[in-house]
Amino acid sequence: MPTITVAHSGTSSLAGQSQRFGQERVRIGRRPENDIHFDPAKDHAVSGNHAEVWISGSALRIKDLASQNGTFINGTKLEGESDLRPGDVVRFGQAGPELRFAIEEGAATSAPTGGKQTVGINTLEKAITRATLTERRKSRGTLLIAISAVVVIGAGAGFLYWQSQQKEANRLAAEQTRLAGEVGSTREVAEQAKLAATEALTKVETTVKDTMARYEQELGGLKGQLTDGEGKVARLIVELQSRDQVLEAIRKRQDLSEDDRKKMLAETETRMTGLRDQLKKSETSLREEAKKSGASDWATLVDGYQDSVFLCLVQSKPNEAGQYSQGTGTAFAIRADGLLATNSHVAKMYMDDVDNISTAVVIQNHTGKIFPVKRVMAHPDWNGNPAGPDVALLQIDTKGTTMVPFKLADDARLKALRIGTQLGTMGYPGELGGAYLSAVDNKKGEVLSALATFKDGWVGRITDYERKRADFADSRFIQHSASLSGGTSGSPMFDRDGFVIGLNNSGLDMFVKVTRSDEDSVERTPSAAEIGNAIRVDVLRELLTKSGW
Repeated sequence: MPTITVAHSGTSSLAGQSQRFGQERVRIGRRPENDIHFDPAKDHAVSGNHAEVWISGSALRIKDLASQNGTFINGTKLEGESDLRPGDVVRFGQAGPELRFAIEEGAATSAPTGGKQTVGINTLEKAITRATLTERRKSRGTLLIAISAVVVIGAGAGFLYWQSQQKEANRLAAEQTRLAGEVGSTREVAEQAKLAATEALTKVETTVKDTMARYEQELGGLKGQLTDGEGKVARLIVELQSRDQVLEAIRKRQDLSEDDRKKMLAETETRMTGLRDQLKKSETSLREEAKKSGASDWATLVDGYQDSVFLCLVQSKPNEAGQYSQGTGTAFAIRADGLLATNSHVAKMYMDDVDNISTAVVIQNHTGKIFPVKRVMAHPDWNGNPAGPDVALLQIDTKGTTMVPFKLADDARLKALRIGTQLGTMGYPGELGGAYLSAVDNKKGEVLSALATFKDGWVGRITDYERKRADFADSRFIQHSASLSGGTSGSPMFDRDGFVIGLNNSGLDMFVKVTRSDEDSVERTPSAAEIGNAIRVDVLRELLTKSGW
């Protein structure tokens, strides 16, 4: 029986998960009897019984069940029922959860699977898995490094940072308990909590002011080189990232009452919303200035490189319940013979738990052609920290296809890189994960929907891995506003001449400890800053030299 697959994105309790149903009809809503059951306390845009999707012949149809907030398909409100095409985005309410539906052949389970949002490609796997595993077994000896550090694609400071802060968080919690025992009075405990909140708020503003004061010194050294518009964009990028780090610190504070924490978070997020709006307006102005000055056209560059970007896809074997895990990333060609570049934390997907991998391929942008990965090499000095030499090499079997490689910037071009430089990038944002595998041509073995997204942005700061000012040799960490979410890790960041300046490797996604009645969990939440980081391309050039590939 055909299987209905569902990929969740947008803002919902199921975002980032996928589900598969071995039945002809799937009902969606907040009530527990639904097949897709949204959280009643979080997903307010979804009605108790909101919609249903069913198989009609070889296609899918959807019907709105008189929901309060409506059902939207690609932004258009659904009236009654309609066909669903591959890649259609279904949204419940104007700003509610987003889903993508598809049909596949094979075993099914209704249990959601974690990781990147995606839909299954079981039929496609049958055509490519055997060749892929054969290549991998041949090349197991060439897997030069096995990295076991916990990393989430595009997570920035992420989970590693969260772990590093637990000792301090636990210490603060213990101190609060001690204070409560000594005070012995509810009133005094409340006063102590109020004092802690006041001190925390003061520290927040002091931290941001100190950061911006130091940054003004950096900008002072570029006097006469930056336009007013570039300077404004750079300041906004750095302040947004600074306040994002403050936001995470507030979430981790154990000595704040829940009311004080919520108030501080709301105030910080409101301020950051204003900063983001300013940044968008400032970037729009810079684009208009560039257009007037006759700067080179991004569209021409993107068109020339459209076959040079690849979706990285690794999928595990299904377990007894039919569930499987899946990871994605981005890579790009740096040599005509199929040598690709990406991040170490993307390469890690191909290297860990080799015997449990069913699919380890890359899919070419634009053409949709599928290529098996023959060998992998991560940077030997990468330790799992996004702020480090997070670059890697993938060698693919091109099957006789000649690749169009990106040009890598040399040191002279990198030395000319500065705050205010505009960069472009092409990658596979996690928000669109469900669409990448929605249109598969099994006869040709091509994935027609694996299309990359272009985005531009500006350099806000260039530092060492500790985010400090440094000389050229150590300034390898680029902070920028062309942030794309998890899945774009490994995407090329190139200048207006088409030279790759760096590899996009991280954003500032936060990891928050959530306590429920039955268990605690760590959940990933998007960064409020929407600011990204990249590793300068000379780190990749050095790895290429060391590898001898």
